[in-house]
Amino acid sequence: AGTTRDLLDIELVIEGVPITLLDTAGIRASQDKVEQLGIERSRRALTNADVVILMFNINAGWNSADENLKLEIPEEIPLLLVGNKIDLGKADCNKLNAINALEISAEKGIGIDNLKKQLLLSCGYCLDNSGIQLALNRRQQDLTKAAAKALDGCFAAAHNQLPWDFWTIDLREAIAHLGEITGAEISEAVLDRVFSKFCIGK
Repeated sequence: AGTTRDLLDIELVIEGVPITLLDTAGIRASQDKVEQLGIERSRRALTNADVVILMFNINAGWNSADENLKLEIPEEIPLLLVGNKIDLGKADCNKLNAINALEISAEKGIGIDNLKKQLLLSCGYCLDNSGIQLALNRRQQDLTKAAAKALDGCFAAAHNQLPWDFWTIDLREAIAHLGEITGAEISEAVLDRVFSKFCIGK
């Protein structure tokens, strides 16, 4: 808490599944105006997350600040409790057994494979199947349905032989919805390449 003032993000692919990790400002009471803005961004990020990883110092143990932070997380969002710094020792605290946390060392790489596995399971990934099978959560289902509806509009525009700029409205919308799932963004160059393949008017 107090070290991060903004949202930091990185794109990962784990077992073929695209994942965007966000590191947020710690949520706590603060009089610092800049930190308050970061904390508000953190709260917004929590409500939009597919999975929340709450990391704490396992060497210091689980404390009231950790518990208060846990209470900030919406109940419907999957939560992974992760105790870091296991290489420095584990606090002698009964609460650690009660919260059922994953134990890792980010510095030494201990427990990272298990963390990846649990993260994928929280996202709905089927580890026991040979192919990539991802169960969509409710938000992803809504985005997929919205993308399908936009594509229907694109097909209708093509069927009715409307000018190509009518197609792009629905196509952009579909791509934007799918991009929210995959983390990818569409560019003008990609759209230009797509429509360069069409012979408009035939």
